[in-house]
Amino acid sequence: VEYVAFDYYHGRRLWVSDHARGEVLALSSETGRVLRRLPGCPGAGPIAFGGQVWIVATCRDASALAIWDTRTSKRTLVRVGASPHGVAVAVVP
Repeated sequence: VEYVAFDYYHGRRLWVSDHARGEVLALSSETGRVLRRLPGCPGAGPIAFGGQVWIVATCRDASALAIWDTRTSKRTLVRVGASPHGVAVAVVP
């Protein structure tokens, strides 16, 4: 595990990135149990939330951002250039 983000929308979940496996995982903040795995992000790094629906992570080894729709687990990979090291999402009403 490289990065951890508390899911303030859910309240009882942590999202972590696993750089080596190239995935982002949801963990129970109470037990640490894996609740969900979102694969397909080579070199997974920092994580951000896009409201209650999207999870975004840097994919350093793919020079991209991965955006998952948490309702469907569909992943979109957006190429952004060499080795991204940070991500922020602004949700505008």
